[in-house]
Amino acid sequence: MIGIRAEESRQRAERKRIEPARKKKGMTYYAPIHGWKEWQIWEHIEKWSLPYPSLYDEGYHRIGCKLCPMTFGPSPAAQARLEREKARYPHFVKRFEEALRVWFKKDTARRKAKGEKVWHEDFEAFLQSYYRGFKGRGW
Repeated sequence: MIGIRAEESRQRAERKRIEPARKKKGMTYYAPIHGWKEWQIWEHIEKWSLPYPSLYDEGYHRIGCKLCPMTFGPSPAAQARLEREKARYPHFVKRFEEALRVWFKKDTARRKAKGEKVWHEDFEAFLQSYYRGFKGRGW
């Protein structure tokens, strides 16, 4: 069972409520809340007095993964959430940025070798764009 919803992104909207796992043979994904809107989730939580992660009270809208660019953006509120997350998980941030640097270097070399467009000339520009949710930019 997975907790994705169509409302969260275009890619998630294209998925089905029940579908075979792409990389795990013989496994099926079931997304029971795929068609729910965010307000329906909160209505259900309130109706049944269900517990929920306190991160939502801190302004997070999505908490499935740390440092996800889908949760950030250029707004001051989004950047404040990013800074809180970086302060809360400093060791994770360090490792994440190290891995991202390796990926960026390989991806940039691959793109240049194929003559493809490179959206960011250096890692710092890429990282800043990542932490702003890639608003208005591609990879």
